[in-house]
Amino acid sequence: MWRDKESKKPVYLQITNFHNIDKNGDCGKCLKAFMVYYCESWLGSKEMELEELRRLAEWVEENE
Repeated sequence: MWRDKESKKPVYLQITNFHNIDKNGDCGKCLKAFMVYYCESWLGSKEMELEELRRLAEWVEENE
């Protein structure tokens, strides 16, 4: 699991999909999807490359 280097809180991948909505409120085709990384200690989510994630966070093996 990716964890913020300072706060040790989990880092999440957020995926947002935008859909067309017709006059009946039904969802249609997906227009756009983008991915950002989010951590509770950051001020909101950040769209970043993997290299920037590695600078801000570290991979920690989790025991299940």
